[in-house]
Amino acid sequence: MAARGGQGRAEQQGGGQGAGRGRAVAGAQHPAVQRLQFFLSESRWDPEQVNDRRLELLLADPATAPHDGGVLVIDDSGDRKDGTRTAHVGHQWLGRYGKTGKGVVTVTAVWADERLYYPVHAVPYTPARHFAKGRNDPAFRTKLQGGRR
Repeated sequence: MAARGGQGRAEQQGGGQGAGRGRAVAGAQHPAVQRLQFFLSESRWDPEQVNDRRLELLLADPATAPHDGGVLVIDDSGDRKDGTRTAHVGHQWLGRYGKTGKGVVTVTAVWADERLYYPVHAVPYTPARHFAKGRNDPAFRTKLQGGRR
């Protein structure tokens, strides 16, 4: 995490995931960064309720409300991940690397028009192998279904 925007040390050095493992990221120990991390990780707010309220405010404001000139963009972004204990890990398409591999994919929905864009929501994609009946399991969702939630 970079304290003042921009890239963290691992990205600046051209390293991929894990490149910064064991090394401090510039600014990560700054008290303001630590306070924000604590606030976000220890918050007792229901994230769904916070997001619902955020969207309610955006939809109610004529400057940010969706209209016929905008679009809902659904996109997936994957990150490499080793191991088997992390939820949602599977052999799947990792677009940023241009190939399939073991990783975690997040599906995001973003509202966009010629003036602005904002995230609507983001959900992890769970590969079919995590479900008892695979793709036929009632709980399984394709990436598109997850993005339209």
